[in-house]
Amino acid sequence: MYQYRKWLNLHIYNMGKSLRALGRWTRPTPPIATGWRSGATLRPEHRTPEENYDAACSLALLVPAVGRGKPDDALTEADRARRQRFTDEAFAELRAAVEGGFSRATLFAADPDFDAIRSDPRFAPLLLRVMDRTFPSDPFARSP
Repeated sequence: MYQYRKWLNLHIYNMGKSLRALGRWTRPTPPIATGWRSGATLRPEHRTPEENYDAACSLALLVPAVGRGKPDDALTEADRARRQRFTDEAFAELRAAVEGGFSRATLFAADPDFDAIRSDPRFAPLLLRVMDRTFPSDPFARSP
């Protein structure tokens, strides 16, 4: 069952990236806006950290898609609210991934999917938690 959820999540993720790259993103399509999660019936705390991370990537990609990449001051109030909702949902998924034990710090730090939300003040503390978990406290200590 896990493998099928993973494939479905990857399919929805790639569909969203393709629509965005083609400029055909006028409004989120139902599978992406509501069914983007792998195992949509599973709450974030009932998924693996990797599934939460993938869901956060998918949501972060939706942020600039709202309003077709316009700056915040050029958006309508409704678009601004939608963009904020996707940002908040992305951070909820990212937080669930980190709390669940996600430990791929190099991927987390450089993932271009998070470009739209990287400047948010909630991003850096999550990245630091993953780095603290991944890197040794004393990198120069010799192991016995």
